[in-house]
Amino acid sequence: MAYFSYIGVWLFTCTILYGFSHGRLAAVLVPALNIQGETLPTFSAILCYFLCRLISFGHTLRTEVSEQPCEFRQYLLSNVPLSLAYTFYMPYTWSGPILTFDAFRKQLQSRGRRVEIDTNTVSLVAWRVCRMLLWYYVLEMIYHYLPTGSYLLTLQPDVPIVYKHMSFCVYLNGQSFMLLYIQYYGWPAVLALLDGVELFHWPDCISWVYSYSIMWRVFDRGLFSVIQEHIYRPLGGSRRGPLRQIFALVVCFGFICAFHGDTANSRAWVTLNVVQLVMERLITFVYYKHMRCFITKYLSPQNEKRLTGYVIAWNMTASCGIIYFFLGGTKGFIIFPELLLLRSMSSHTPLWHLLTFQFGTYCAVQMGRYFEAKLKPALCNKAKKAKVTAE
Repeated sequence: MAYFSYIGVWLFTCTILYGFSHGRLAAVLVPALNIQGETLPTFSAILCYFLCRLISFGHTLRTEVSEQPCEFRQYLLSNVPLSLAYTFYMPYTWSGPILTFDAFRKQLQSRGRRVEIDTNTVSLVAWRVCRMLLWYYVLEMIYHYLPTGSYLLTLQPDVPIVYKHMSFCVYLNGQSFMLLYIQYYGWPAVLALLDGVELFHWPDCISWVYSYSIMWRVFDRGLFSVIQEHIYRPLGGSRRGPLRQIFALVVCFGFICAFHGDTANSRAWVTLNVVQLVMERLITFVYYKHMRCFITKYLSPQNEKRLTGYVIAWNMTASCGIIYFFLGGTKGFIIFPELLLLRSMSSHTPLWHLLTFQFGTYCAVQMGRYFEAKLKPALCNKAKKAKVTAE
């Protein structure tokens, strides 16, 4: 497919995604493959990671063929072995993370097929293994003694909900989801490191992430890199004006919706994601372009930081509800309006409970911004450059 056209790559992968997500074809394929119960989510994840790798090497090879034409036989002989090695590379076959084909090939070429495990590699592997074991035991304790996910699954639309219980479970369940991905991505990254290949080892801690635009960059970096390289940038991204940027954003999240299963809650999650990201960028542009000069005339730098942190905290509160269209399935239709008091079924949910939760998110935002400025200088400098450009 990659030898002939980009469209062939997308038709092949999207047909498989659609076939396992919709209608009669899925009803035939899933039982035929004996996929049921707890094996279905695992199979879905492996399939989606596999298709992302197909997209990555298909796009890369198609670009090379268009730049340097060659015969089909020569193309197969030179690319099929490497493509198979990339697609079925054992460390990330079962749980990810995704590595783009170009990055994988460059790492294989740079190591020269000679893997030398020195003391630095051994110490790094030992340190990461200790960290993952620690978080594994923390995760097990959460699952056994604080079953927040089970509580959220019991919520019903016509049953009163205690807001403080729900908000605590929302926060802790989000943290445990991050710890789960540390296990999913950390162990493959350790195995690959022993083989001389560096993967995206695990998500950044969500405690310092205070906006959805940052969340998409630092949580599943592999999926973000594939979407950025093969969907967002080819469609123009931020280089072709705001309309092309919004169009590329919508297409990216359309793929994410198909990646996670084209269901009602996935569509709601993706739609709210697009709306929130567009609002984030629009508000950031308007603030630094038109409002900041006026506000700084009357507020000190410290008070301006408090004001912007308060605004970001409301955005973060909305994010906590939006993510549960993904984590909680159809329960997201209950959690999201309840969290923002758009529809409250509980007499135990006064406004001050929402304000208390919002104050907690405000503190998290300010700590996240401090962490970003002090311990994440590269990200901070990148954000400052974006602000200067907007100004």
